[in-house]
Amino acid sequence: MPLIDLPLPSSPSLWLEPVSQAELSLGAFQRAASALKEPSFPVTRRLSGGPTLLLAPESLHLVLYLPSPSVLVPDADLPRLLNRHLRPLLRALRRLGLAAMYPGRDWIAVAHRPAIWVGFAHHGASNACCVEAFLPLDRSFSVPSEQDASAIYRSEPPWLGKVPAGLRELSPHPLSLETLHQAVTRAYATDLGVLWAPGSFEAGWLRREVRDERPPWAALRQEAIGLVGASGPPWAGLGGEFFASEDLMAAVDRRLEELPRRATRGQLQEVLVAAVEETGGRIEGVCSVDSLLDVLEEAFA
Repeated sequence: MPLIDLPLPSSPSLWLEPVSQAELSLGAFQRAASALKEPSFPVTRRLSGGPTLLLAPESLHLVLYLPSPSVLVPDADLPRLLNRHLRPLLRALRRLGLAAMYPGRDWIAVAHRPAIWVGFAHHGASNACCVEAFLPLDRSFSVPSEQDASAIYRSEPPWLGKVPAGLRELSPHPLSLETLHQAVTRAYATDLGVLWAPGSFEAGWLRREVRDERPPWAALRQEAIGLVGASGPPWAGLGGEFFASEDLMAAVDRRLEELPRRATRGQLQEVLVAAVEETGGRIEGVCSVDSLLDVLEEAFA
């Protein structure tokens, strides 16, 4: 479900709840057939972009909803959304004795290992957004290799070659879900003045179980934040493991469906430009628009 279709609160709101069952969480712009093979857990789709994650019980799911990126932090914009709004989370972790740092990627490192996955969702026309994070106590968010269909397309290992771990493994002290929950909610209340509002969302809205029947991407390439994929007709679309405004991506897909099977690079570029002008949205985690055009051109060849 897109962010904008949720029953959104009128003011900034923090939602923090434990995951109740093991599940494989697809990013907002992934295709299941290119990400997973023979999944042994339920498959869900979350609000934010990024790669597939394994969510295990005794993990906390955090969503910080913001009517606009700068509503709480005046100098925050979309490129700095995570940097500015993860600061309370980092402080909470450090108060618990965890050596946490944010390296500017889609994860928080603890003791130099990926331990918490972080991402965001955004709607260009309204500027509504959310910061999303998964905090696993035991089993890390890394998808088991036997269920990862994307590995063969990667030119470099995920997580910069580091092995993700759960927080208990990295903590110098015993750590409970309740202790972690209290520390995080207290930090956001103290640092940003936003309170935990358990009734603001529901897990079933934020992580909807899906059956993605679309075929794999016709073309896949590695980019800065992960894989970028594209397909031509009859399943035309653009997606992958980057972050983007949800209405921008919907506009891109709608316009791609209107193109002929052998679209030119110029026509594909016009699609991207028109979608940005229509929505005011952005794509983050991709170094150059040429990467998007390259994969689209291959898919439409």
